[in-house]
Amino acid sequence: MKAQIHLLESVIAIVMMTMIFLIIFSANQNPQATGDKNKYRILVALEKLDEIGELRTYALEKNSSYIENYLKEYLPLEIKVAFFNLTSNLTSIPILPEENVITLSYYLAGDYGKFKPLEVRVYAW
Repeated sequence: MKAQIHLLESVIAIVMMTMIFLIIFSANQNPQATGDKNKYRILVALEKLDEIGELRTYALEKNSSYIENYLKEYLPLEIKVAFFNLTSNLTSIPILPEENVITLSYYLAGDYGKFKPLEVRVYAW
């Protein structure tokens, strides 16, 4: 009888551990995780563009097409960029699909006396 109880306990433990592993590894296939990876890739690409000094230049010129083309080199997504200042949008907000849209904001700080802070908002789907 004791052997049967130990066997049953072992089977229950194995089933529980298998379920835990399935839950952990199935979380990697979550669409939210894919969206987070794409957000990170967009952020890295914007940081690179900012490091070489082109993001600020094209943002001040409101040249969203250059930034969109630059980001498309890094990501196989449809991308639109809009610019905002503290009070309003400087460019039109693109027409977006109803689902699976990633939005990422990247803020450029203002220089004293030269320009006000600017938000570069990237929409991807």
